[in-house]
This record gives sequence, C-alpha cells and structure tokens, in this order.
Amino acid sequence: MKILVVDDEKTLRWAAEKALKSHKFVVETACDGEEALNIFEKDIDIKLVILDIKMPGISGIEVLKKIKEIRSETFVIMISAFGDMETTIEAMKNGAYDFLLKPFDIETMISVVKKAIEAYKNIKNVARNTDKLQKSSIIGRSPRMQEIYKMIGKIAASDVTVLVTGESGAGKEVIARAVHYNSLRTDKPFLAINCTALQETLIESELFGHEKGSFTGAYTQKLGKFELANGGTVFLDEIGDMSPELQSKLLRVMEEKKFVRVGGTKEISIDIRIVSATNRNLEKAIVEGKFREDLYHRIKVIHIKLPPLRERKEDIPALVEYMLRTSTLKSNITYRISEKVMQRLIEYDWPGNVRELKNIIDSAIAISRDGTILSEHILISGDNQKKLISNKDINQIYDPWNEIENAISEVTKNMLEKLESENIEESELYDKVMGHIDRIFIEEIYNRLGKNQMKTSKILGINRNTLRSKLEKFNL
Repeated sequence: MKILVVDDEKTLRWAAEKALKSHKFVVETACDGEEALNIFEKDIDIKLVILDIKMPGISGIEVLKKIKEIRSETFVIMISAFGDMETTIEAMKNGAYDFLLKPFDIETMISVVKKAIEAYKNIKNVARNTDKLQKSSIIGRSPRMQEIYKMIGKIAASDVTVLVTGESGAGKEVIARAVHYNSLRTDKPFLAINCTALQETLIESELFGHEKGSFTGAYTQKLGKFELANGGTVFLDEIGDMSPELQSKLLRVMEEKKFVRVGGTKEISIDIRIVSATNRNLEKAIVEGKFREDLYHRIKVIHIKLPPLRERKEDIPALVEYMLRTSTLKSNITYRISEKVMQRLIEYDWPGNVRELKNIIDSAIAISRDGTILSEHILISGDNQKKLISNKDINQIYDPWNEIENAISEVTKNMLEKLESENIEESELYDKVMGHIDRIFIEEIYNRLGKNQMKTSKILGINRNTLRSKLEKFNL
C-alpha cells in the first residue's frame, strides 16, 4: 500500500518515511497542502495519508476535506501539536481515521498505520459530516480525553443514544453538551434534567409535561422537556436514580417516539436524541433489579467513559488556565497563578474531580486581592504546616451541593403543597423559596466554619457588614 506523508517539518517527514519504508511500505512525501493535493490527485494508488494540521498555505483540515472529495475511501491520519478538543473533533468530523498528538514515537505511528490498513482492507469508511464545529468547554490534551474527542467526532452525524459514565463532578454534562453541539441537531434545543433533584411525580411532569388540573398545584398546562426539546437533545443526568415505573415509560417513549402528558389523553409525537449520564454501576443495578436491562441497552448505543481528574492530571494546568481566563473576561481583572501553586494542584488527587477544582479556583479568585493567586488562597494552615485542603474540608466548605439540592427540593415541594392551604400569593412564591435557600446556604457555611464571621465573609465573597445583616435577619 502506498502512503503519503505531509508535514512542513523536514525532520518529521524524513523520520516517518524511513520508518514506513522499513516496514515495506511505499512512501511519498509533501511539504505542504498544495503539493500534497497535486500528488494525491495524480496517484490513485495512495490509500493512506499522514497529514499535519498546521501548515503554511492550505491547512491540514482543508486538505483532508479535499482528499475526501476526491477519493472518500482514503484513510487519513491527522497529526498536530495542538490537541485541544476543537481541533481533534473537527478532524474526526471531517473523516479522519485517527489523530496523533505531537510529539509521538515512531512505533506509535506504525501501530496506528497498521490498524488503518486493516480497517481499509475491511472497507470501513469513516467519512463524517462536515458541519461547522460548535465550541464547548471540554478541556484536556490527555490521551483519554483525546479518545473521547475522537468518539464525539465520529458520532457527530448520527442520532445514536449516548451514555456518559463517570464519577460525580467529572464533567458529564459538558460531554453531553459537546455531543449535542457537534451534531446535526446543534441549532435545536439542548435541555437537561437531573433525575435525582426532583420528586418522582415532578420528574414525570418535567419530562412529559402535564394538563391543567391533573394534580394539586397544576394550575396551567405545562409542556415537558421532551416536547420543548423536539428536534434537539434531552440530557438525563443521573438516570440510574430513575424509578422502575418511570424507566418503563421512558423506554416506551424511546421505542414509539410518542408520549402523553400527565393527566392527558392525546399522544404527542417527538423527534429527540437522548443523552444520559450516571455515576452508578448500571450493570450492578440490573442484577439487583433496580434498572431495566432493555432500557440500559437502549440508552448506551455509544458509551463514553469519562476519566476522573486524578487519572488525567496533565489536563489540570489547561483547566486552571481556562477557569482563570473565564474569570478575567468577566471581571476585567487579569488572574495569575504561580508554577509552585500549580504544582501543588497537580499533586492533589481531586476526589471531587473538575467540580472540586473549579470550587477551589473560584474561592481563590474571590479572596485574592490583585488577581495574583497565592498559596494562602488555596491552602490552609495547620500545626504551622500548609497543606492542600482535604476532601473532608471540601465537602464541608466548598461543596455542600447535595444538601442544598435536597433542601431546595424539599422547600419547593412544601411551598407548592401549602400554596392553597395557607393562601400564599403565587407572586410571593419565588421570594419565599429563595429566602429559605439563602438562609440554608449561609447557615451551612457559617456553622461549618465554626461561626467565624471573617472566614465566612471571605468564602462567600461578601463584606462582614452584609454578613452580619444576614445573620441578624435569619436569627443566626
């Protein structure tokens, strides 16, 4: 089989050519996109192209598109020093077979080439949709994230269901959004629902909607997520917590593409894509009788396993820089972090994953004065030694979300039940619920910090006078 190597780096072309020829391949080389296309158009024996993305003149992505237009069955392996999500997904969406991140060793390249040749022999065409890439906030150059980018690119033009699994805080919803915004449904809605955040009856109403008067508190007709997202994507977060009854209804909707609103009789047809996520072991849940096996196979046509942050620590600097850059754009303050502090972040195991990292960075930004993040902003003192905040401390201070979500759910449920019985004005409901949430949040932080007003005000990012006012208001 003849292989064309295209790269503006002479050394790389020479090394690749020598290695490929040592494995009995016939090799042509080109120093830029224009030369590559001239060679490719004339030589129909070229079945595989190794193509750099960043080159002077025509970009590698444009060359890839041209190659696919001329002979779509050609396999193309893209190479680049830039392994960001956008670059990788765009290459895969436009038909690349694989993506190698520079610098790579020759044996890795040979291995990928052999796999491509085997795939070619089996006549596997991986040409994909060429719609414009939509941006997302997935950050990472690690090998495992690269594989995820490739998968997102490969399924871009299809409507297959996707199951994203991974630990809490790893960023499963970000992956789900990337799947949607890189699909043909990108211009349609993306709607998310957390299956653990609401009571069972409320989840059903959120998904399917309800008719006026169908249950206590249903004062008007409500359209559900499935109806509102018609043509787009519905993201079911923590689907492993869905009740067996609702699992059956979801399975029926996925099979029939129809549903009935709660309290209704009319069937409504829909066209949606389902992306689900969970941090539970669904195979174990099936064995225990807690999750339907037929639904499991329906939702995981494609399975994306998101690695925890501790298994891709090389991505931490890029994640931190992204978070700092985002805050800089919002506040017009340039935030900086030293190499020493960055190294401490890399050394930590991050049991709370990306969410925990973001909480730490957000807190550091809130208490830094001139945009410079110092050790004391992310470290605590104990026995005259400074250490990175432990997982226990994070759960106590920075990440009480589970308790807060439960409180929100309970308060909302109670307020809706009392809406009629206690003659609460509907217009007052928001202020009453948010007042409860404000009190719960401040009380949680204040108590867990030993009722230290100075620490509490720093963590919350408010001055002590404001804090005192709130403490007096809530009798704390």
